[in-house]
Amino acid sequence: MALKYFIEYQDVINITHKFNIYDDTFAGVATQIDGSIILNYSETDDPLEAIRGQGLSVQLEASTSMTFSDLWNEGEKGLRVDYARDSIILFKGWLNPEGFFENYVSTNWLITFVCVDGIGYLKDLSFVDNFGFQITGKKTYLEILSIALKRTGLLQNIYADIQIRYTGLLETLDTLDNTFANTERYVKDDQGQTIMDCDNVIRDVLEPFGAVLTAFKGDWYIYKPNQLFSNATPVFYAYDSDGIALIPGTVAIDISETIGSSINGFALHHCSENQQINNKNSLGAYRINYKYGLINTLISNKNLLSTNGTTIDGWDIISSTNIVPLVAGESGVTFNNILTGPIEKLRSKVLNIGDVVTDILITYTHRNSRTNLNFNFQIIIADTEIFATANKYYLQPNNTWGNVGVANTLVSTIPYRSSEININQRHQNQQQ
Repeated sequence: MALKYFIEYQDVINITHKFNIYDDTFAGVATQIDGSIILNYSETDDPLEAIRGQGLSVQLEASTSMTFSDLWNEGEKGLRVDYARDSIILFKGWLNPEGFFENYVSTNWLITFVCVDGIGYLKDLSFVDNFGFQITGKKTYLEILSIALKRTGLLQNIYADIQIRYTGLLETLDTLDNTFANTERYVKDDQGQTIMDCDNVIRDVLEPFGAVLTAFKGDWYIYKPNQLFSNATPVFYAYDSDGIALIPGTVAIDISETIGSSINGFALHHCSENQQINNKNSLGAYRINYKYGLINTLISNKNLLSTNGTTIDGWDIISSTNIVPLVAGESGVTFNNILTGPIEKLRSKVLNIGDVVTDILITYTHRNSRTNLNFNFQIIIADTEIFATANKYYLQPNNTWGNVGVANTLVSTIPYRSSEININQRHQNQQQ
């Protein structure tokens, strides 16, 4: 973007402040103007508020010869701005033109503009791609955050430090980059007609961790407040705006600051207010309510619906032997003449090597003219795609997984009725 206006000055302790206003439609030499800048973070009574934005208040000295009327436009994100302190970017965002006015009485006056960092727009932006289409499929939490944050129009790096990991995840790996969600869940409870906004999507990802998103020095930072309290140099996983790991992949950030008095020469000190200590809310016990989205499974076609009568979306049919031909528009798979084998298999296209499966629900119906016929079956998962040579894990009668080297046959006596099997076991490195 082309630089149109800038403010640059040094304060009383010789720190250089620079504020830039960019305009894509401008062609020419940038003009230095007079004014002042105040940078603020949003205040909250909740220490675990998931989204905390920045705000920049700018006062420009206007006159009859410099009215700044060209800064007013009807668009919300027409003019990008940034603010640097001693060449360190502290703020990137957009100029809100609502503060513009022109004085017909005085020859000189002050105009106050408010600049926002893009977080304030998230409630008005749907969780869609660059072309306005709904996001679909399985994506990592990091990918979801990246898509939502790019909707602000600010392509900033993402730094994440959440020291909560599921069982089996190495401490060297980032939780956000290794935890998945089905993006099709981000629709409202109106038969999927309304896509959720980016604010709700980000909160859905961060709130279960008690994590916070904020803008800091021109980048996005995701952290847990209690971790920062006990660590002055936290290590963040580093990603670009697309969620791709940077090199190096981790960065240590020094967040320690000393605040004192101006008499003792501290750079940061109290000014125009009484020095005091306040008792604020602590990080006590809290509850997380899962209130966003309607789908709680990674597998979108969990009912095995076949739209064409030949294939099943989201699944590979490994063996069609003894499978009754599919019917277009109907769900489920019918196995015929199972006693002659071989074992029929379906493999999910969604689950990958290294995924952790916590719950499996299988619904089956057995139809036979005789009563009390035993229905023998096996439920097997494998840790490689080559199912025939893989290390196989078999469901045991007590609903646990066992790698016993031989097939475990389960027996069920269910004439003329449906039965559900609930499996609540966790196993890593498995492929269904």
